[in-house]
Amino acid sequence: MGILSRYHYQLLIIRLQIHIFYLSTENALRERILSNNSTGPTDGPLSTFNTRVHANSHISATFSSGEIKLYYQDAASLRFQELLYTPATGWTNGSQFPPAASGSRIATALWEDNLRLYFVNESNILVEQKWASQGGWSEGTDTGRELDPRSSLAALPPKDPSNLIVRMYSTDAYSELFTFTLKDPVGRKGIIGNVRDMADDVTATQTSDGVVSVWFVERGGDLMRKTGDGETDMRGASVRVAANDQDPQW
Repeated sequence: MGILSRYHYQLLIIRLQIHIFYLSTENALRERILSNNSTGPTDGPLSTFNTRVHANSHISATFSSGEIKLYYQDAASLRFQELLYTPATGWTNGSQFPPAASGSRIATALWEDNLRLYFVNESNILVEQKWASQGGWSEGTDTGRELDPRSSLAALPPKDPSNLIVRMYSTDAYSELFTFTLKDPVGRKGIIGNVRDMADDVTATQTSDGVVSVWFVERGGDLMRKTGDGETDMRGASVRVAANDQDPQW
């Protein structure tokens, strides 16, 4: 088994398997798979694809219609690159996107036959890329929103497919955790908590009936979960994490 780089990994649950994607200490993409009937994780096929990535690259992965889509930042061009996987084809290169700021976070939102990809470009502006099963990739909304590339980034798909509003979560230099949509006026943000550090990861999940949970490490070092409508009605509960187990990546 390879040694994991400290900060960069992505977990994806597919049917009865857990796929863990991560960067090795040599900045190569690696994959481990844990099945419900296995005694331990095994190397996945991505580990032999030998993809080298930017040292500060973050990773995002989705699964839909039998296909894994994985995104990382290329070491030379600073562009985000798409990798595609099906059992029939194995791992193949997909689309490539405009250059991003070095070490930019990346977030994806998937629903039905739609996918949104978000990252911070070289001008520190949040960028949206849109994918649909009919038409493929295209430029998304011109957000006009300036974000620090170190800011955490998470996105949730629309609660109502007839009202395509993607809700996003990010952090700022004041260690505030805030939420916004691209339809909000630039500069508007709803503060829902305070994080230990703006570079700490934030994770957001949403149930089928629209209940949102946002996970983050708060200023005191506790792992915090806030649950509610995803906007203003968010109630929190903390989980104490031992000091030697605290890690910016959760």
